[in-house]
Amino acid sequence: MVQKESQAALEERENELSSNPAASAGASLEPPAAPAPGEDNPGTGAGGAAVTGAAGGARRFLCGVVEGFYGRPWVMEQRKELFRRLQKWELNTYLYAPKDDYKHRMFWREMYSVEEAEQLMTLISAAREYEIEFIYAISPGLDITFSNPKEVSTLKRKLDQVIPYFFFFFSGLVSFALLFDDIDHNMCAADKEVFSSFAHAQVSITNEIYQYLGEPETFLFCPTEYCGTFCYPNVSQSPYLRTVANYVAIHTLATWYKSNMNGVRKDVVMTDSEDSTVSIQIKTILYDMYSYVWDIKSIMSMVKSFVQWLGCRSHSSAQFLIGDQEPWAFRGGLAGEFQRLLPIDGANDLFFQPPPLTPTSKVYTIRPYFPKDEASVYKICREMYDDGVGLPFQSQPDLIGDKLVGGLLSLSLDYCFVLEDEDGICGYALGTVDVTPFIKKCKISWIPFMQEKYTKPNGDKELSEAEKIMLSFHEEQEVLPETFLANFPSLIKMDIHKKVTDPSVAKSMMACLLSSLKANGSRGAFCEVRPDDKRILEFYSKLGCFEIAKMEGFPKDVVILGRSL
Repeated sequence: MVQKESQAALEERENELSSNPAASAGASLEPPAAPAPGEDNPGTGAGGAAVTGAAGGARRFLCGVVEGFYGRPWVMEQRKELFRRLQKWELNTYLYAPKDDYKHRMFWREMYSVEEAEQLMTLISAAREYEIEFIYAISPGLDITFSNPKEVSTLKRKLDQVIPYFFFFFSGLVSFALLFDDIDHNMCAADKEVFSSFAHAQVSITNEIYQYLGEPETFLFCPTEYCGTFCYPNVSQSPYLRTVANYVAIHTLATWYKSNMNGVRKDVVMTDSEDSTVSIQIKTILYDMYSYVWDIKSIMSMVKSFVQWLGCRSHSSAQFLIGDQEPWAFRGGLAGEFQRLLPIDGANDLFFQPPPLTPTSKVYTIRPYFPKDEASVYKICREMYDDGVGLPFQSQPDLIGDKLVGGLLSLSLDYCFVLEDEDGICGYALGTVDVTPFIKKCKISWIPFMQEKYTKPNGDKELSEAEKIMLSFHEEQEVLPETFLANFPSLIKMDIHKKVTDPSVAKSMMACLLSSLKANGSRGAFCEVRPDDKRILEFYSKLGCFEIAKMEGFPKDVVILGRSL
């Protein structure tokens, strides 16, 4: 009954505005007060929004950071470091709205546990320590029934849990945001009986929450049509924006302004409207999507490579298809959903790929190896080996490639990947799911071919580096202990050309290789490295491989590194 009366009042107000174009454009609302002396002009500046006090006080300029992206959230230490930098840069605001916090969006009705509440208190306390205004945001729009009083009460109860933290750390200054971005416009049947439009439904609950909180000085509202792309039919004629603009307190309106993918220029102009034809006043918040796009790009690259690998095989892997629960039932946002598509979804060190300090548009592709790539892979082996020992193999250009990767490329084609840029192949990741049968195949087909190709050197004289490698093809290969192979059955070999400086590329390649091995039942992988090859030892160590303690049966002239799957 209360909603019906409220709806009637809204519609009556709308009729009045329809007959008064000036009022419909927002002219009847009291304009924000002028900036106080010495304050920045809120019409310009990056990452800011002007906010008017509930009682029409001095206009205050909010400038800071919104944590509201899909993907891996910041951890507590990163947020504290953020607060330190915000204070250093004279920014004053942090809006907490991570999509990964499922109690912020997906399960917004659920109260925070004691542990979660303590973490939130710690975060608010840290913001207070650095004199940063902490804005708590909640996003109930996915499934809320706007016309149900119990739903509204549930939302109030959730906010009631957070309000005491503000009283404790900010002397009662409550800062909140209600977000309705990235949701469906359609209403449920119950809401359609009460509200004439989706906008009216949002207006009703927004104003009720605003009043319930005592009309706080900082209370932001993010509309569903938050940028021109989502406006129907367009920004200037959108019934949704018109309704929201007329019925939500003007100082609460904000829109997330998304920069283009080419980065943010120094001279970005922040106006009160993205579109000159907009008839409502909005305050723009600018945020840079580079870090988010980098995060998504990395995991998408891995998944794409893994799917390509599956397509090159004669049968699909069951491990790729397991799991009854829908991906959005888990934490991690969009990046987390794609991460869980890989068999090694728990390998967090490989998925943690911070963007470079200097933005780059360099694109690398990881794809399955094809026989036509052999010469390029051999070239990388030769160049990287020569660079490490200073001994070029001019007379035997294929020797080092035959020794390091030839057997895997010939007999384990299913588990081979290459890295490519615009100039061609610049890295490789090779493996075999079970080294025991692989060694048997090598003895039958690969080693005899190498013995025929490379004559056995005379062991009576001092051998060159090349001759030592040739001799290895004629010597009996040592077999690793079964107790070791039970936990680390898969052999891997990786290398990337020195011209590749992006450290995330190696992690992505390792993730693809290990995914292919685990998808076929491997429990762990190992690699063999020369003790004097410091570069490759460091390379594998940075990819999560650790040195296996020496045990009986291990070769004496190599270091064995392993990684559990």
